[in-house]
Amino acid sequence: MAKKIQAYIKLQVKAGEANPSPPVGPALARPAQLEADPRRSGVLFAVPSNNFYPCGTLIRTTDGGAHWTSTGTPLDVIHRIASAADRPRRLGLTGVVCSCSRSCEGANLVAESTDGGRTWSTFDLPGDELVFAWSPRHAGVALVATSSGLFRRSAPDETWQQVDDDGTFLDLVAGRNALYALRGQDVRAWISTDDGDTWKPFGPAFDAGDPPSRLEVRPGKPDRVLARTTTSILELGESADE
Repeated sequence: MAKKIQAYIKLQVKAGEANPSPPVGPALARPAQLEADPRRSGVLFAVPSNNFYPCGTLIRTTDGGAHWTSTGTPLDVIHRIASAADRPRRLGLTGVVCSCSRSCEGANLVAESTDGGRTWSTFDLPGDELVFAWSPRHAGVALVATSSGLFRRSAPDETWQQVDDDGTFLDLVAGRNALYALRGQDVRAWISTDDGDTWKPFGPAFDAGDPPSRLEVRPGKPDRVLARTTTSILELGESADE
């Protein structure tokens, strides 16, 4: 639906004095990562992919992108943002600490915040992290998919336990009551209602010529799951309560 124009902004720059910085609006360029809060419409988290912010910066908006605020994180390079469907202010970031070099080789870490990004704690990952999510049923339970399979950690002081040896996970997200994954050589969507112990297919088979590479929980409706392909966004249906 088209939105009504609220105001017009006129910019006047002298000939020959145009400068590409600072930009008008948030300096996101094309964000390296973008995550919508699953419960609150208009709340987005992003990692900028340009040089207007220090490395490891997380940006947040509560009005659909009109205004942004930034916060520092313990990570230099952020790979993934994961918000929790059960607790709006819980965030998880995966990435590395490596002197702000995007090509560095550093240990994979998770930075966790329970206050919307004001304070952070970190813990190690079990391997070459591919995707990360919070449990939708148990607060603080973390899951990470690697090339060796799916691992789960119940508390910060506990070790990671392998719960699935399938190394074909492409994506992993938490809905209101279930986990959803893209996995398998033929790329199907799967659902788990027991924190990854068991899985079953979810939704229709995808077009082999344009399979999805990412799942998303629909903003403001955490019982709706979307699959993003290179050409379209598909709604897979409602969650485990169906």
